[in-house]
Amino acid sequence: MRKKVVAGLLMGILTLALTGCWDQLSLADRASALVMSVKPASNHRLQWTFYFPNPGITLSSISNISSTQQFYTASTTAVSLGAAYQKVQVQLARDLYLGQLEDVVFSQDLPAQTVNRVINAYNRDGILPKTVYLLAEPTAVTALPTTLQEPVPTVYFTKYFECRKCQPVDLSQPAWQVWDEIHTPGISPVLPYGTQRPSISELLVYPTDGMPHLLNHSMTLGWAYLTNHIRKESLSFKVREGLVSMSGIKSHAKVKLTVKDGVLVARVKIHAEGALTQWPDNAAMTPRELKLVQSLASRQILHTCLRTIQFANQTRIDPFGWGRDYLFRHPQAGITNEKRRGMIWPIEAHIAVTTRIPATGVSP
Repeated sequence: MRKKVVAGLLMGILTLALTGCWDQLSLADRASALVMSVKPASNHRLQWTFYFPNPGITLSSISNISSTQQFYTASTTAVSLGAAYQKVQVQLARDLYLGQLEDVVFSQDLPAQTVNRVINAYNRDGILPKTVYLLAEPTAVTALPTTLQEPVPTVYFTKYFECRKCQPVDLSQPAWQVWDEIHTPGISPVLPYGTQRPSISELLVYPTDGMPHLLNHSMTLGWAYLTNHIRKESLSFKVREGLVSMSGIKSHAKVKLTVKDGVLVARVKIHAEGALTQWPDNAAMTPRELKLVQSLASRQILHTCLRTIQFANQTRIDPFGWGRDYLFRHPQAGITNEKRRGMIWPIEAHIAVTTRIPATGVSP
């Protein structure tokens, strides 16, 4: 009988250990942050702000609460993520829990070294989800964008990035991917850049050190065409008869890489396809005109891509990851590990673009 009692006790202890019941807390005892933002502060410190959903929101009260009241914040200044965690915990009557984080927002005024340090610290913490989305914002932005008329407070950024096919360009950057790019030679990490509106249509590119470089909307499109991130883009341009528009554009790029005399030579073939959605009413759509439209669309895409590559060469960045791809395929390239760490080759690009319009709509 004694052996059975001891065995029963041991089984109970093992069951609790396996299920994790011994350290579980109720929702009422936990403060679960959904977003964390990091901004520069004085004395080489950082300002850390944690956003928590407002527990007072209900189906009946949502109409009386503004979007800015859907979340409450706890903020502190600290030199590291661990120090910020401790300093915020003493402000809360509940256990600070970061296992449900959805987004981490960096100020655009943080240099690459600081962003890298925070991401490395974040990645080392086993409980923190590595699928959170990373992005950058102007330092002046204080309000957290939220979706409207939701029964539960929802972060706008999370909804935006989760629906990758909803957006013209897929700019989502999960934490694991950015961390991998930080530690991989031959690529400059990128973060989507959200403005105060909010609008997310640009990228910040981080060099090995120093401040990030902003790719404006046009250059971000060039990056997307070159890296297969176009989902349903549109183009507009003028012909002799008037304005022409294409929509629902998808594209695919194939890249062949070589290195010659210290220059990374990229030969890129881009095939784009979309629907013709606007054509001047007073002009007939003939095969000749259709061919002209396809040619003009290809030319516009080509110009956008070349402008992006020109900017990359001027700022010594490689947001396309072409250097990484070349090193992966040529591990014996004769480059030492020390040189690989900050390796960014000058890029010589040869780009060919073809555009196809499979349908031109219904003619009267």
